[in-house]
Amino acid sequence: MVRPMGSYWREAPLTEEKFKNIADCWNKVGKMTREHGIQTAMHVDCLCAIHSMADIDKILELTNPELVGLAIDTAELTIAGIDPVKLYDKHFGRVKHFHFKDTHAVDTLDEYKNVNAEIHLLDGGGKREIERWFWEMGTAEGLVKFPALMKSIKEHDYKGWIIVESDRSLNPAESTMLNSWYVKYVLSKI
Repeated sequence: MVRPMGSYWREAPLTEEKFKNIADCWNKVGKMTREHGIQTAMHVDCLCAIHSMADIDKILELTNPELVGLAIDTAELTIAGIDPVKLYDKHFGRVKHFHFKDTHAVDTLDEYKNVNAEIHLLDGGGKREIERWFWEMGTAEGLVKFPALMKSIKEHDYKGWIIVESDRSLNPAESTMLNSWYVKYVLSKI
């Protein structure tokens, strides 16, 4: 899994030439990794310069589907304002990996564009002082529609990896138990 581009504040503006260069790069990387039996998958996160559904559509259009796949990080995409279910339904044939985690907030102020967004937004909470961006699955305030995503995954007969990520957890052992409960008693029943 690779981040297709650096943070928005470092890479903007995105031009046709940048998209072409990035696509050429990942096509070459995908070709090299395939020779070693490894699948390359782009992992778009909430700070990435490729930041919208249209951007993802464009980079997938420019990359070879046999060489470059897509990893879906449910919370990162939701924070960026992208519905992971809609993204998966649209590009299910390109998806090679899932990171399941939840979020309670969306970057509605476009703070991903700010210089050093990694520090100010994710670590510092941004202007709204978001205490914690990433949460366990099944929390009441969670924004990711995991049951709908699991139904879609089953409908499209997905065979790849799904991992549960405890990103920036305050208590990793507790997060693991909560996520495990949700997988066992909610997702596995779908």
